[in-house]
Amino acid sequence: MVNAKDELLKELYYGKDEIVAADISCKGNRYILYRHHTDEELKHFFNSLNFKYDEGYGGQSLYGNIWCKNTVWYERGEYDGSEWWKRFQYDETDMPKTLNRERAAKLKKILK
Repeated sequence: MVNAKDELLKELYYGKDEIVAADISCKGNRYILYRHHTDEELKHFFNSLNFKYDEGYGGQSLYGNIWCKNTVWYERGEYDGSEWWKRFQYDETDMPKTLNRERAAKLKKILK
């Protein structure tokens, strides 16, 4: 068992990366950090990831993507029961528009 928050913070520390936005899911729960978030929202996001999950053999438990300020993004990978965060470079236009808070609020109103 591994703590999702600790694992992510360790990965970000080694890459010296600062989060812009994130979309992570585990066991049917979704954790979203929108662009232009406040420090309080960032703290809440990390606190919501403070849980343990089984990263061992048997299938992927944690899914998601994280976009960082230095045009780096992380994608959750899995192969043969092993899980990890893989680091990539991205273009600003590659970030999903759904992670824009204002757009998400408009879509929520429309879909009601």
